[in-house]
Amino acid sequence: KLHEKEIDDIVAKMECAYSQVEEARGSPVQQPRAEIEFLAQAEAARNFMMSVLQSEKQDRQLLPRIFGGDCIRISRVRAVLEAVHVQCNGDRESQLRACFSACESVEQVLNDLGLGFALSLAQAREKERMSKRACKKFPQSKKSIMQIAEEEKERAPDMLKEKEKERESPTHTNSQQKAAAAALRDVVQQTAMAAKVAAVTAQATDPAAAAAAVA
Repeated sequence: KLHEKEIDDIVAKMECAYSQVEEARGSPVQQPRAEIEFLAQAEAARNFMMSVLQSEKQDRQLLPRIFGGDCIRISRVRAVLEAVHVQCNGDRESQLRACFSACESVEQVLNDLGLGFALSLAQAREKERMSKRACKKFPQSKKSIMQIAEEEKERAPDMLKEKEKERESPTHTNSQQKAAAAALRDVVQQTAMAAKVAAVTAQATDPAAAAAAVA
């Protein structure tokens, strides 16, 4: 007989396998092994969900009893499926797609039962939980990097305002004025030096022109 504890155990194993996949990321030996374990648990979850869906004709209360209420169980399944990144090809891709499909079928029944709002809340909570879990355990994972990028993007307008204030501040204005004065002094000195060079050159050929250049 289908029971809540069975799917609870499967989802717990899926989440554990997800952690193993992330920890083994980049290892040519450990990563494929961890992905195989995750896909095995995903298939177990798919089989359980399909059994519940197929039992609806005999017991219409089974699905809402297991997956209804706060809708946390089915939302945990979706959250871990969306969080994991495996090297999908051939049979592996079809396994993941089959689990997603069974999950969507359960969600559709829950929506039809009027549990759409509870389902949306549970999905949001579980997605956030998985995201925090990934960032805490794997701080250099893609999720955490994307989160940091988003935070930097949000801070960008404030940083731009700070730069504008710096440009408008008296300190910044004074520094600009000092730089401009120094540049002007350089130009004056270079002009004077050019005049002297011209005078020396002209003296060798025309003393009258040299006197005019110095003046």
